[in-house]
Amino acid sequence: QPLRDVNAFSITQAFGQNGAPFYRQIGLRAHNGIDQKAATGTPTLAVCPGEVIYAGTDGDGGISVEYLTRSLNVDGQELRLRFVHYHLQKPLVKTGDTVIAGQEIGLTDNTGAYTTGPHLHFGCKIIYKVPDSEGGWVSDFNNGYRGAVNPEPLFDSFDYQLFPVDTRYGLPINPIAEAYIKGVYFFMR
Repeated sequence: QPLRDVNAFSITQAFGQNGAPFYRQIGLRAHNGIDQKAATGTPTLAVCPGEVIYAGTDGDGGISVEYLTRSLNVDGQELRLRFVHYHLQKPLVKTGDTVIAGQEIGLTDNTGAYTTGPHLHFGCKIIYKVPDSEGGWVSDFNNGYRGAVNPEPLFDSFDYQLFPVDTRYGLPINPIAEAYIKGVYFFMR
C-alpha cells in the first residue's frame, strides 16, 4: 500500500471519477489515479521493488516520485509497471535509486495544480514491450487517461469501495471554491 495505515486514510477521489471539464482540457477523460487523504508530511511508500525514474518538481510545481518495476511476463506479454506518487512535499529518493516494497520514498503535501488539500495521488501505468524491437517500450497513451490504469487491484488488503468519497480531502465539497481555484489556474496560464 502507498500509505502505511490504509485504515486511517480515506479515498477522496477514485480512478475515473469526476469528469469535470478541466480534466478534458488537460487531455484526460476523468481522474487518472487514486487520491488518498493524508496530512502534510505523511510518508508514502513504494508498493513494490523498482528503479526511480523521476524524483522532482514538474512545470506546475507538483512534486512526484515515479518508479518502474522490473520486467514481468504476463500471459506471454513482457511488461513493466510505472508508479507515480504525486503532490508531495519532498522526495526521499533520487532518480536512479533502487527502491524496495515498503520503503519511504516521499512525504505527502498539496503541491502542483488541480489540488485542494494535502493528499497522495497514486497512479499506475502499464508499459508494454514492443515485440521485435530493440528495447522499445510503449504505454496506451490514448486510453483517455494518458496511459494510466486503475491501481485499485493493488489494494487487496481492504475493501476499497467502502472508503468514503463524499468529501474532498476531509472537507465538505464546495463546488464554488473548487471552480474558483480551477478557473484562476486556467486564466493565469
